[in-house]
Amino acid sequence: MDRFDLHATLNRVDTALILKKHEERLDTGALQTKTAQARSQQLHRQGVLNAALPGSALEALCQLDDGDLDWLAKAANRLKLSARTLHRSMRVARTIADLSGSARVGRDDLAEALSFRPANRGGA
Repeated sequence: MDRFDLHATLNRVDTALILKKHEERLDTGALQTKTAQARSQQLHRQGVLNAALPGSALEALCQLDDGDLDWLAKAANRLKLSARTLHRSMRVARTIADLSGSARVGRDDLAEALSFRPANRGGA
């Protein structure tokens, strides 16, 4: 069964912004290309997509430096993350880094991944 591990809180958008003609349009073709490149990179690097990575491989594939590893440990303790949730967040961070073309996962990638957790959840 497929699972969706990202959660985003959406705020109400001002009606005037919805009705306003937007100059910038989302380039779905570029997004599809970037996504395909990230998937290809994951398969080439580790033989499976990030979503299928075992927890034991995550630390090596994320290539976290000591400072970012400490930051993640403190964040996990503060947020009371289970090991499963921590690993899911690391997989998402690895994907965020892949989409930006980065070989290493940085603190910004980790913070963004943690931001996709549901805000109203207690411990996991």
